[in-house]
Amino acid sequence: MFGNNRDIDHFRLLPESPRWLLAHGKTDEALKILSKAAKTNGLKISGIKLKEMVTSLKEPDEHEKPKTRVLQLFKSELRLRTFVMWFIWTVTAFVYYGIVYNTNELAGDPFVNFAIYTLIDIPAALLTLTMIHYKGRRRPLATYLACAGVACLLVYSIPEGIKKPSFIYFDLFHVSKDGILIGWIINRFSTHFLIG
Repeated sequence: MFGNNRDIDHFRLLPESPRWLLAHGKTDEALKILSKAAKTNGLKISGIKLKEMVTSLKEPDEHEKPKTRVLQLFKSELRLRTFVMWFIWTVTAFVYYGIVYNTNELAGDPFVNFAIYTLIDIPAALLTLTMIHYKGRRRPLATYLACAGVACLLVYSIPEGIKKPSFIYFDLFHVSKDGILIGWIINRFSTHFLIG
């Protein structure tokens, strides 16, 4: 549903990371985000105090480029996270592709089925954004991927003769597709925050 990491930023649903802004010399933007976060969390920090805290951190020179490299993902503290996220990306992409590809197995017109299931992705994405805001990323990711896996496995227990007209098959298909989609979106956010 989202083409790249910057698509989400265009909607401005989440502010840019203050750490990233500071690393790229955008101190004023980082101050705005940090002061808004302090107000949201009920902290009373004056603008001067906040500016002192931020400027005490090392600000990069204008001529110095940030030293961010792909190889940093393979350092000991990030190596496991990197491989887990890549694994989740790969698995969710292939499973989602397989599920969407098989919408023609449902009863009815395959084009209408595909259109309906594509439109269902929009509320699922909005639900995901809300859930990440309130519940974090780890538990929903594990929960929805587990639900999607169980739903995919339960499809095999339905006899071949009753699959197409069955509402059970339709519901399992829907749960597996939305679970994989939500897991994929959560993993995209996790990767965005890991890198930065």
